[in-house]
Amino acid sequence: MELDLPFIQFFENLESFDKIEIISSTGSKMIELDIRKSENRIDVTNLTPGLYLVKIHYVSGIVKSEKIIVAN
Repeated sequence: MELDLPFIQFFENLESFDKIEIISSTGSKMIELDIRKSENRIDVTNLTPGLYLVKIHYVSGIVKSEKIIVAN
């Protein structure tokens, strides 16, 4: 995963993903996508600047989390 503003780009095999969630620092779910039905990147231009948690849910049941910072 790479943050290439205004997008988050994924380089892994998307067929292994189930869904992607982006959660704000207050715990609000800002974005939820079935990544298998979308492109390998997520537009984050609608997110306000701040710290977010990206949760990647794999088909195998594994959940991986990474922090990102969205700036202006």
